[in-house]
Amino acid sequence: MRKILEFTLRHSRQVILVTIIATGLMVYTASTIKMNPEIDALMPENKRLNDLIEKYDPENQEKNLFLLALEVKGELSVEGLQRYEQVIDEINDLTGGFSNSIFSAVTFSKKGRRLAPAPLLPNKRAPQTADELLLFKENLKNDLFSKDVFFANEGKSFNTLFFHPKLSPESIMESYKEIIQKLDPFFITHSTGTIFLNHQSSIYLSQDLFKLLLLSLVAILIFYYIGFRSKRALFLPILIVLMGTIWSLGFMGLLGYEITMISIVIPPLVLTIGTSYTIHFLNQYYHDASVDHDNKLWIIEASIHVNKTIIMAAITTVIGFMSLLLTSMDASKEFGMATSIGIIACALLSMIFLPAALSRMKTPNHLQKKRIQQGKFTTAMGSISDIVYKRRILFTLLFFLIGAVFFITYPKITHQSDYVSYFPEEDPAVQSLSYIMDNFAGVQRLNLTIKAPENSNSYFLDPENLLKISLLEKKLLQYDDVMKISSFPGIIRDLNLIMSGNDEIPESRGLMLLMSKYFKALSDTAETGVSTIMANEEFSRINLTIMIYNSRSKAFLSESGLRDLIESIESDTENYLPQELNFDLWGFDLEFLDLAENVSKDQRLSTLIAIFLVFIISAFFFKSFIYGIVTLIPLLSGLMLNMIFMVILKIPLDITTMMVSSVAIGVGV
Repeated sequence: MRKILEFTLRHSRQVILVTIIATGLMVYTASTIKMNPEIDALMPENKRLNDLIEKYDPENQEKNLFLLALEVKGELSVEGLQRYEQVIDEINDLTGGFSNSIFSAVTFSKKGRRLAPAPLLPNKRAPQTADELLLFKENLKNDLFSKDVFFANEGKSFNTLFFHPKLSPESIMESYKEIIQKLDPFFITHSTGTIFLNHQSSIYLSQDLFKLLLLSLVAILIFYYIGFRSKRALFLPILIVLMGTIWSLGFMGLLGYEITMISIVIPPLVLTIGTSYTIHFLNQYYHDASVDHDNKLWIIEASIHVNKTIIMAAITTVIGFMSLLLTSMDASKEFGMATSIGIIACALLSMIFLPAALSRMKTPNHLQKKRIQQGKFTTAMGSISDIVYKRRILFTLLFFLIGAVFFITYPKITHQSDYVSYFPEEDPAVQSLSYIMDNFAGVQRLNLTIKAPENSNSYFLDPENLLKISLLEKKLLQYDDVMKISSFPGIIRDLNLIMSGNDEIPESRGLMLLMSKYFKALSDTAETGVSTIMANEEFSRINLTIMIYNSRSKAFLSESGLRDLIESIESDTENYLPQELNFDLWGFDLEFLDLAENVSKDQRLSTLIAIFLVFIISAFFFKSFIYGIVTLIPLLSGLMLNMIFMVILKIPLDITTMMVSSVAIGVGV
């Protein structure tokens, strides 16, 4: 270390120049980083669930879906519906996908002893006359298939489901806004879906990154000024942590990482943590300053004295973040790796660049040296030490009290996987989502796919077999958190109700076969609010699309509520279905439940590993088992207090707050 420092001071100009050039290169690689606001970027890999989605929904229709809901202004008009139809066509052209709405929906009416299919709208287009508008309104009153899916509030609200290939928000957003503005004279519009949330997330990521960096820099400047009252101690540390942050972002660019909702905190985190190394060095620098001599070799002795502290602090901090490499989420691993690189960069710059830069400056004078050794800040810290030492028994008891409260409160910590909760309540996409969930079914879905034994053809055309599925469906509809179920048995019951007035599965196989033909007419013409996977062509597999929500908060069902619902569905399905039938429960929303379980598991695993490794490193550096244990006391106190306050303040454990433990360990040491 001494030889390195001697070389650094002898060639300080070259060291400074090389550092600046390297930082310039990192600026270039950092500029290649892309923003990734997508929720998918945070998801852990779940092969079983992904295989089921690929099997039953290979085109990812449920994931690549957004909704446009309309509130009628005043009275529904011919002109308004014509404009609505025009906008749907333009959006389909824009996205390259297709849609389902009242314009594609089909209903049935009884004609003598037969059922006659007919579109909700005459000729499957917007009304051209007042008479056609009246007929449409009459169809809405009698329809059983599209209510609460494509229309609600007695025709005062309409909903369109747009299915599209995967798109980036930037590719369509401006054009989309221009298109839906055409509806303003007739409707209040509500647009929501993953693509809109991703767009809003991208805006927040850009805005928040700037705000976080600015706030971090301001806080650092204030505290450095209070502590050192020196220009060199103000601007050199800022320069170092800025370079360390750039190096962190530069390596992110080299490694192909992206800015996500997790990694956005890396730059301000590196800025904040990196300052501790410069504080260590500057404190020793001013303490050892040889004010009576021009020879700068005393900087070497000051550096050697403090570098062990910097190295130990950096290693233990990196351990805290590197523990995230053992988690299941790629986003967490990238966060741990990129932050660790930034911390290492700040530590190296503090040990090499900072001495080189200081050697080019005048030696601190007596006043500056005295301010560090005897200033108010130093005196205040000394007073705190005296108070703690005199009341050491009280503070020891306080540690055990914190531990007791932690073990009482920790089981009460809540978990959060509802990604919508990450957005402000006033966000337009969130407001639109709230409106749609209040008025329509189908925003949050589960799929229950049931397969006939040995894929027997026409198995579910047997009234006896279908009746068992129908009984299961009725049982599931009794759950508070189930809004609606779209299914083949449900369609058959509705058709039978129109034809015979009996809301049951037909007992006659002949009548059942007739109903299945009507069902095919429905599914071939339009989805009428249900998925095309409702039944396969051979009727050897059927699917129940279960539309769910949180009945208490009127929002997304997540965490314990979703887990409890899934367990109930699986239990009742096993009880109601014959043993020879197999079933799969799947859906995009199950990824978020899997995310919550992984967050909890990863948080415990990374925390325990980090604590163990910090203990090993501390015991090694201090050459004392006892000192290794002592090192963990303030660390554990901080972790436990953090969890206690999360419970008190009702802050859930999610993909972002999970990182707090690793940050606390790294910084706390």
